[in-house]
Amino acid sequence: MLSSVHIRELTPDAKRAAVLLTLEASNIQVNEVTEDAARRERVLNDYEARQLQIFQNYKTGKAQQSQETQAEIDRLTEQLRLLIQANEKEIASEKTRLDEWRTRKREEERKIRTAASLFATTLAQQPAADTIPMPTVPQPDAPAAAAAAGNRPPAATPAADNSAPKSSTRPSLWKR
Repeated sequence: MLSSVHIRELTPDAKRAAVLLTLEASNIQVNEVTEDAARRERVLNDYEARQLQIFQNYKTGKAQQSQETQAEIDRLTEQLRLLIQANEKEIASEKTRLDEWRTRKREEERKIRTAASLFATTLAQQPAADTIPMPTVPQPDAPAAAAAAGNRPPAATPAADNSAPKSSTRPSLWKR
C-alpha cells in the first residue's frame, strides 16, 4: 500500500492517516499489523540463519576439498621431485661409466702406441708393401695389333708413357 502511486507523493503524516483509515475500514487492529511484521521479520531472520549455516557448511566442505587437493599436489610434487633426483642420479652414473670407459680406452690407446712404436723403426727401414714398384707388362702396339687383325687403326690414340714404373704411395697407418 505504501508503494502505491496514490500514496507515494504524500507527506509522512498524510501517509500514516491514509494507512490507519484503510486498516480501520478493513477492521484490522494496529497491533495485529505490528505482530505480523514481527513474525515476518523473525521468519526472514530464521531463513537468513539457515542460509548462513548452509553457506558455512559449503565453505567448510570446499576448504576441506582444497586441503585434500593441496595434499595431493604436495604428494605428486614430492613424487616427481624424487623421479627427477633418480634421473639425475642415473645420468651421473652413466657419465661415470662413460668416463671410466674413456679412461680404459686411453690406456688401451697408450698400449697400442707403445707396441706400434717398437715397429716404427723397422717399418721405416723397409719399403712399404704398397710402395714397391710394379713390374711393367709389355703392351702390344695398338696400331700394329689392329693391322694384324685386319682392322684400321683408330684415328687418334693417346700417347701412353710406359717407360715410367707405376707406383702409388700413401702414408703408413702408424704415422697418422
